[in-house]
Amino acid sequence: MTSSLADRAGVVIEGGKLLAADLVIDASGRRSKIDDWLRNGGYEAPRTVTIDPNVGYQSTYFEAPQEVRKAP
Repeated sequence: MTSSLADRAGVVIEGGKLLAADLVIDASGRRSKIDDWLRNGGYEAPRTVTIDPNVGYQSTYFEAPQEVRKAP
């Protein structure tokens, strides 16, 4: 017996077992293959929404003054 995406109500997990679900969220990030999987199954990929969280990263190195350092 063969199945298609339309036959599933959930996600197939390791070992081929169907994990039933009403909603499946792909949280695998920007390298997700979900668009390819849907197209290969004959479905349209969903609209992509990009949100800029305005987050930045910064690091620096601080050295404690000699008078507060522990002796080696």
